[in-house]
Parts: sequence; structure tokens; C-alpha cells
Amino acid sequence: MATPANPSLRDTLAHKIADVLRANGYEGTSMAQISKATGLLKGSLYHHFPKGKEDMARAAMQVLAQEAERLMIASLVAEGTPRQKLEAWAKGVEEFYLGGEKNCLLGTMVLSGGADRFQSELKDAFSAWITVVSGVLIEAGASEQQAPRRAQAAIERIQGALIVARALEDFSGFQQLTQDLPNVLLEEIDD
Repeated sequence: MATPANPSLRDTLAHKIADVLRANGYEGTSMAQISKATGLLKGSLYHHFPKGKEDMARAAMQVLAQEAERLMIASLVAEGTPRQKLEAWAKGVEEFYLGGEKNCLLGTMVLSGGADRFQSELKDAFSAWITVVSGVLIEAGASEQQAPRRAQAAIERIQGALIVARALEDFSGFQQLTQDLPNVLLEEIDD
């Protein structure tokens, strides 16, 4: 088995593959589409991703997880009030999904035949996101029971808004949602 080449090149390729997977889902993405997006022939792709499409999808999830950490999660564990953290997070959510124009890779993996193959990664990613939002809500005064329910509802709203925005080709609803999220999450919680 070949060893993956240059890690930074691998990450660049994984970002391009992530865009294809975000648009088409796991089962809907062909090696030809990946080849076209990366500019590499199949053999070169296997050099960077020895286990094929599954390896490519895992690499795509990893690079997007790093981007999500930078744009969204870091703001939730940074210094500041819960409101400041949630406002920075909401801006990061909007940036990460390009104002609603980019699908959620996790969502497309769930809906497009990747759920069984990547169940552990998908569950861990959504659970981690819910946990970190819950932590901020607990810090704001939400109960241990209330915080995870609110956090999960927020993630569900984000996912739903992404689907509706793409279907309507109108991203203003998603953008409004991200602006409203801090107020919705903190409603009836003293901050």
C-alpha cells in the first residue's frame, strides 16, 4: 500500500473532495467527479488516499472538522460571556456554510448512503457540537437537562435551514436564522 504524499497537498485535495461530497453526497459522488474536481487521475488519487473513496470521505470530514473547529467551536470555548460566545459561533456557522450556499457534509453523508459506513464519525461530530453548545448554555444558566435539548434543537434548525435555503435558492432565511440563534438559545435564560 502506498503511503500518502505531502500532507498539505492531501488536505487541499480533501477540501476539493469535500465540496464534491457536499454537493452530491457519498453514493452520488463518482470517482470521475472527484478526479475532475482535484485535477488528478484515479491512480494519483489512490496515491494520496490508498483506501479509495472511503478514505477520501474520511479525509474530507477531517479537514472540514478542523475548519469547523476554527470557525465555530473555538468561539464557544473562548473567553467572553455566553452571549458573546454564541454570537461569534453564529457568525462562524454562517461563514462555514457560506451563508447557506454550502451543504453540511455531515448531513449529506447521512442522507446519501454514508450513514451506515460513517455512523461513528457522524454521531461523534454531531454529539460534540451539541455538547459544546450545551456547555455555553449551562454557563448562561440553563439546566443540565435543558441545555442539551436547546443545543440539539439549534443544530436541527441549522440543518433544516440549510436544506430549505438550497431548495428555494434563497439563503436569506438561513442568514436570518444564524442572526437569531443566540437570542433563541438564550431566551428565558439569564445571561
